[in-house]
Amino acid sequence: MMALATVDEVARGWRPLDTDERADAELLLAAAEAWIRDPSRRPDILDVDPIAKRVVIEVVRTALAPPADFTGHTSYSDGMGPFAQGGTVPTPAGQLVFTAAHADLLGIAAQASPVWYFGDSVRRP
Repeated sequence: MMALATVDEVARGWRPLDTDERADAELLLAAAEAWIRDPSRRPDILDVDPIAKRVVIEVVRTALAPPADFTGHTSYSDGMGPFAQGGTVPTPAGQLVFTAAHADLLGIAAQASPVWYFGDSVRRP
């Protein structure tokens, strides 16, 4: 079985990766592929599937994008005197996040919303 994507494919057209980032990217690629090929998702995905390749590259780039200082954080702010800036990062550094759009692209069924019944005739999601 071949990998769905490589570190060079992650870097190509995006940005150069230093030695540590390349090592992190290798682990993230393996983890992303394992998530997709889990028996409960898409164990049948082909090694050459272009959609799976694109999804893996996107989630790995997103995980690598924030600096390591942002590990575990989703927002930041910085100020000096009267000047301030801040923002929200798409995902904490190093975390793989597969969106509902990624699941749709891969043909993975979205989680069904739970439905509760409280004894009246109205069902609430």
